Amino acid sequence: MGCLDCLSPLPPEVQELLKEVVLRGDEIANTFLIEANNIKSEKEEIIKERHEKVSEADKANIENLNKILLEYNKKEIENEKDLIANETDKLHTIYEMGLELAEKLKKITLDELRKKLSSAPDLGKAAINTQIDKVNNYSPKEFLDSEFGKPLKAALEKQGLQEKYFQGYIQELEDERLERRAIERSEFGIARNEFPPEDVFNFTSKDLFNSIFEEYKGDFKSKIKKAILNKVIK
Repeated sequence: MGCLDCLSPLPPEVQELLKEVVLRGDEIANTFLIEANNIKSEKEEIIKERHEKVSEADKANIENLNKILLEYNKKEIENEKDLIANETDKLHTIYEMGLELAEKLKKITLDELRKKLSSAPDLGKAAINTQIDKVNNYSPKEFLDSEFGKPLKAALEKQGLQEKYFQGYIQELEDERLERRAIERSEFGIARNEFPPEDVFNFTSKDLFNSIFEEYKGDFKSKIKKAILNKVIK
């Protein structure tokens, strides 16, 4: 009883709030897309320079060739970490928006419950009062994770606030890199152009997803990149 997600249709105030998630989510995504495109432009320059250096290198001098490859492998990985940090920061910003809107939805929920209370039979009033007390005591995060926050949480997930989004984003970067390096090996007749663990990611999508929900001070991208480098999300 009282769960807004169980009402059909949702109250107009809730429908408007969910529209706000989409509008503001798109604005946030567009803002971070500018930085993502800048980072991708840097990657194009790194890949172009890498191709030139490998093309000019003496392939028989394996030690020098490996030195060049490892240098550019690390540059590519650092660039991809910048992309991932930017994406993490974007989703953290969306999460902060979600907490703000959770406060609005909490107020709407309380109003709806009080309406139910005014028309409920005496036997049902105790249960509704219990729900009102519960909602009143929720923090924004607790409310978002509760049954009452389901419509908002689902809308945020559509904006990318879910671990599988990170899994897909990281996998796409890895697949593109593996394809580039396979082409490079074929083009130049190189037996090896990868040197783990120095030139691979050392974090998981779960690490990154969990970091979104951390409260932070200062520059979040610096924090997340430091955490990525140290393999620990604090």
